[in-house]
Amino acid sequence: MHAADIRTKETDLFLVIGTSGVVYPAAAFAQVAKACGAYVIEFNIDETALSPICDLTVLGPCGETLSATIAELTGEATSGE
Repeated sequence: MHAADIRTKETDLFLVIGTSGVVYPAAAFAQVAKACGAYVIEFNIDETALSPICDLTVLGPCGETLSATIAELTGEATSGE
């Protein structure tokens, strides 16, 4: 947990993937990352308790939305294009 806390405080981008956002201490990592200046992106079927602090919330099945969003943000083509 200590190592994860250190890395969370150092990151520029934090991804929240498929979680309810209510189970602690893990749910606190997104809040710590945001407080330390990270851009926080949430991928989930529905909005969660963490959605209000996220810079971007992508709704839908993570298996579909994660790769498509990362490709869009990095300018890479996804399979099938």
